[in-house]
Amino acid sequence: MAERWEPHPAYSVGCRMSSQPLLLIGLLSLLAHRPNYSCGVRVLVNDYAGHPFTLSLSNELGRRGHSVTHSWCPSVLAPKAEFGTRHEAVTLAPLSLCNPIPRNQFLARWLAEREFGMLLADTIRAATPEVVLSANTPIDAQERALNAARSTGAKFVHWLQDVYWVALRGLLPRHFGPARQALSFVYRLREERILRRSDLVVSISTDFIPYVQRAGVSSSRAFVIPNWAPIEQLPLRSRHNDWAATHGWIDGLNFVYTGTLALKHGVRTLLDIASALSAYTDGRLIVVSEGPGADALRSTANASGLENVYVLPFQPFNAMPDVMATADVLVVVLKAEAGIFSVPSKVLSYMCAGRPILASVPPTNEAARIISHGGLGIVVDPSDRPGLLEAVAQLASDDTLRDAMGRRSREYAEDHFVLDKIGDRFETLLDGLRH
Repeated sequence: MAERWEPHPAYSVGCRMSSQPLLLIGLLSLLAHRPNYSCGVRVLVNDYAGHPFTLSLSNELGRRGHSVTHSWCPSVLAPKAEFGTRHEAVTLAPLSLCNPIPRNQFLARWLAEREFGMLLADTIRAATPEVVLSANTPIDAQERALNAARSTGAKFVHWLQDVYWVALRGLLPRHFGPARQALSFVYRLREERILRRSDLVVSISTDFIPYVQRAGVSSSRAFVIPNWAPIEQLPLRSRHNDWAATHGWIDGLNFVYTGTLALKHGVRTLLDIASALSAYTDGRLIVVSEGPGADALRSTANASGLENVYVLPFQPFNAMPDVMATADVLVVVLKAEAGIFSVPSKVLSYMCAGRPILASVPPTNEAARIISHGGLGIVVDPSDRPGLLEAVAQLASDDTLRDAMGRRSREYAEDHFVLDKIGDRFETLLDGLRH
């Protein structure tokens, strides 16, 4: 039976300098009152961003009798799982920082990520898990987590969601010049060292395996488990729902984008979509996002006279089924340089909504391949603006096409996002590490 969760005082004070003693005392107090699972594995699942699917895994492992601590960083500006309730076997450990993490200020972001790494290392040492499973975590923090796991005798699993040094290279301004290349090279070496030192590497895509192997990880230590969306929390909803009615979007043609938004590529692509939609009566672009990218989209749309762009802040996770159901088409964008080294998780949530997907992503990306091969939507190369405008027109004018693509999207989710089977795969890995 689910129960309400209230933040423990040790987790609500924020800054590490003042919270470290309270953090340790609070964790030890919580651990002292945990149920004793004689046959389960003590595991700490860490997800820096706080995604819904990682929390669903923790709940599934807890349901199976494993003793689970789930940590994340509330200071990351991104859509979050519903942390208001939890399975009784999961201890929630939100690791808040002094300030929200800026997305476009490299030095401040670097300092914040190091602070998170210190908090995460403290949490691991206090929790003394047998296995640490860590995902979506910047290299500075991941390295500290690995060292903390080693110091307590825990096994460490690097859950490879994307290749950090590639993302870092895209984040750094081009005017950094040689320093940009040097920093990305240093972080590549550090990331590859983490891969080698990890007991196991769980990759979300077969595309990452050649990189993992080049880093020196043997095939016996590398596994592929694709990501999923918590379909049980994302039921199909009517296009005519309360959220749509509240905003006056029952009628018209709605293209919807949700999630974090890249400042450069994402804004440009979404403006092109909005411009194409202006040719249709009540054709609108709805963007649910926050941060510099969302701010730039709003201001640029206003300056360009595009009155069909609506930018809303992140919505609670329990509202997301209605948010996505409001869409006639769901939109995803990914920079060309991300290539094969990023698989946008929002695509998986979109599939659960039973809506067609317009994807401006590199065709070689795994998400692009799934969408194209399954007939779940239309994929356009990020550099192909005419192709993007043509895809908008095709989806906007063909109800039958949209219905067919949406139906196939939901069918794909129902076939592939079976948490019981996913839990089996992770449980096998955990049991193997302990023995």
